[in-house]
Parts: sequence; structure tokens; C-alpha cells
Amino acid sequence: MRVQRRRHVRPGVVSPRGRQGPQHCSPDIEGLHELEPLDFSNTQFEHLYSNAVQHYFRTLQVIMVIPKRKLLAESPFDGISDAVFATSRDGVRFDRPFMEDFIRPGRNSLNWYSRTNVVVTELLPAATEKFSLDGFQADSHSMAHLQHHVIRTDGLVSVHGDYQRRELLTKLLQFSGSRLFINYPTSSAGSVHREITDAQGTALAGNASKDCEDLCGDQIEWMVAWKNGSNVSTLARRVVWLRFLLRDTDLYSFHFGR
Repeated sequence: MRVQRRRHVRPGVVSPRGRQGPQHCSPDIEGLHELEPLDFSNTQFEHLYSNAVQHYFRTLQVIMVIPKRKLLAESPFDGISDAVFATSRDGVRFDRPFMEDFIRPGRNSLNWYSRTNVVVTELLPAATEKFSLDGFQADSHSMAHLQHHVIRTDGLVSVHGDYQRRELLTKLLQFSGSRLFINYPTSSAGSVHREITDAQGTALAGNASKDCEDLCGDQIEWMVAWKNGSNVSTLARRVVWLRFLLRDTDLYSFHFGR
């Protein structure tokens, strides 16, 4: 029998800098060792509690964390808190490109205390179009409860293009598979144009933005096509850029598949 290494994160451990969540890995409870602090790179330090570390079910290579962030302020519990968002590939080094809140306290005054907005470690696929998570609210009050949040599939982060049309250029990448799929909603006047370029930025014949029609609507996993079709298998393993031209739309995710 193969024993899997289990990752445990302890919430709210005080470090020399303040309160953070260290972690340890072990195949069983007897293998516990020295705690290793989570690395949030050079982001501004904040007190992070109750980390809710979990794999994202759509891509198990990504580990996400939605910790409760506490900010000191005048309140009966010496602070207020909300929830923020970070991702990792190894469970130790986390990226926080978005320092803004993920779940706000909201209009309920009972949520403006330090022990509220704690996210439960559970992502539940509700359907192909959405998933859900729960957060604790109104702590230390008779109205304490779990708040149910429903989120669009892959709807944790998006790149937004306004009405004037914005361009998104990915990093250089290599892909496997024969089709490109995207997750997007547009307005009635919005659109998504897409192209694949070589490493020098020159659009590849048949896969340029001029070779595709305006794409509008609201799709979770739409197979991208150009005038010559959707098969891009001849470009697999080649170093390319993806360029998206976004008008009044959000691009939530893209991936290559069969």
C-alpha cells in the first residue's frame, strides 16, 4: 500500500512578524516534524488566519488558500476581518497577485468583527457551471451561521476587457492537445478575438485574429475555432503566445484539450 504524504496547515500560529499559517507534511500523525512557514513572497505582510488550504478540483496541480485577513481596528474583538485569495503549486510558496479582498464583510454589521468571514475548507462542484463554498459569519452572536457562496466555474479570477477592447498576451508556452477551450461571458456588445503567434509575436497563418469571427455569449468551456476549424494539433509542443482581444468581457480561464 502506498502511503500518501498529507499536508497539514495550522491556522493562526504567531511568528516573529505576526500571525501566519505554517505547514508540515507527513504520511501519518507520527511523522510530524518542524513546522515550515508559508511563503507569500514579497507581498505586504498581513495577519492571516484559518487558511482553508485545498486543491482546486478543476486542476489538482493548483493549491488554493482563502485565509481570513485580520486588520486592527476599533471593535469589540480588537479588529475586523475579511477573506483573501492565493494560489500555489507546492503548498508552501503562494502567489498573491491580487491583494484585494475575496469575500467582504458586507452590509451585516455583525460581520464587521475579527472572527467572521472564515472560509470552510471545502469546494463543492454544484454543476458544470458553478461550485460553492461556505463562510462563517456573525461569530459570537445568536445569529452565527454559515453563509453559502455560489461561484461560476473558474470564476475566482478574471481578466477584464472594457468597452474600448483590451489585449491580453500570455506568457510564452507550449501545449499538448488539439483544441483550445475558453471560459468567458460577454455583454451583447462584447466580443472575444483570439490568435496564436510564434515566439517573435507574428500571428500564425490561419490562427490570426483576422481569421476568426466575433465571439460573444456566455460559455464555461467553449471550443475556439478559426475559419479553417478548431484543430491546432500541428502547433502542439511549439513555443507560442496566445493573444486575446477582449471587449466588454471577462476571460476566466483557458486550456488545451482533445
